[in-house]
Amino acid sequence: MSIQSSSRLIQFVALVALTTAVPMWAQNGYSFLDAPSSRVGYADVSYFASAGYEALLSRTTHDYSILSARLVAADNDVPEHCRVSGVIPPEVRFELNFPSVWNGRFYMNGNGGFAGTPPENEGRQLVRDRALQHAFATAYTDTDHDSRSEPLATFAHGNLQKTIDYAFRAVHLTVLSAKELIDVYYGRGPRYSCWDGCSTGRRQGLISAQRFYEDFDGIVAGAPVLDFTNTMISYAWNGRALESSTRDLKRSSSLPSP
Repeated sequence: MSIQSSSRLIQFVALVALTTAVPMWAQNGYSFLDAPSSRVGYADVSYFASAGYEALLSRTTHDYSILSARLVAADNDVPEHCRVSGVIPPEVRFELNFPSVWNGRFYMNGNGGFAGTPPENEGRQLVRDRALQHAFATAYTDTDHDSRSEPLATFAHGNLQKTIDYAFRAVHLTVLSAKELIDVYYGRGPRYSCWDGCSTGRRQGLISAQRFYEDFDGIVAGAPVLDFTNTMISYAWNGRALESSTRDLKRSSSLPSP
């Protein structure tokens, strides 16, 4: 293999490692790590449920369908909370968690990569539990596809609706649904709403700020995926480079030894 081909192959392998790691980085693993030293008293204000979880089951409308609502007992540092699972047409799955003692704040965390991570993912559960430990009501959406059956961007091929949901619709409608259900459960809406995202999650946060500026009072956004078109083109360029390197390798291996 030539030096140039080797260099291209190394660059491509590095890119693959980077792109496959992005969803892991975007799991918001840093969230709430410094909360104990924060000057914000997250639990200084407490609100309690004014309705039982059963009331949430009856909120199924044309806008969303509630699949389940149940009370989850306290476990270690995670307090007792109501867990709600629902679907926004056509297939936008969301999960909400309402602590029995609420600080009046709403927290939603963003996606990584091409999204599609199910709410039951271990990384998602970790972020959810950290928010619950500080008495936040939480929300999460998979943006209308499941990466286990539609990996990477395969969901977008020939499907404009899923592309729009991934781009901005799923997050916005999940916010609206979550705030409505918070009001039903606690008898009042959140006094402060915040977004937390990295990579694709930052893109989602910036789109929310531009299109739906009333959704969040504060947005934490890191490592944005902004120039999406050229980013995808660069992936194709590296794919062509790998293909060329593979041909060079096969050609050189077939040559007789000097």
